[in-house]
Amino acid sequence: MNHLYDNGELTFRELKLIMTRAAQGELVGTEKTDGQNIQVSFSVKDQRAVGARNKQQIMDGGLTSDAMFRFFTGHPSPVLKHTFSESIAAFENACKMMDSETQIELFGEDTSTYYNCEILDQRTP
Repeated sequence: MNHLYDNGELTFRELKLIMTRAAQGELVGTEKTDGQNIQVSFSVKDQRAVGARNKQQIMDGGLTSDAMFRFFTGHPSPVLKHTFSESIAAFENACKMMDSETQIELFGEDTSTYYNCEILDQRTP
């Protein structure tokens, strides 16, 4: 979600108008949803999806669905192991529906490219 200062094309006049409307209660807001962050990739050679929660996990080649489940076993929020492992499994199923040319284009030969994602799970409000 961008902040006002992230928009380099916003003029001072536009910024002042936004602030004035906010102060007068004239802005219509929307609800921001927030999920569980993960980076995902797919190994074309192994036909396996992997996820990572930090740079070290990416450098180590990511975690499969089963490995992610084990990683979160014992976590204070016990549902996270299901949230992440099920998401990686679903992502893997979707990737397997793509032809290998598309898989390589999106992820490289072997998890060369990761994509940042937010997982929304009603079990983790």
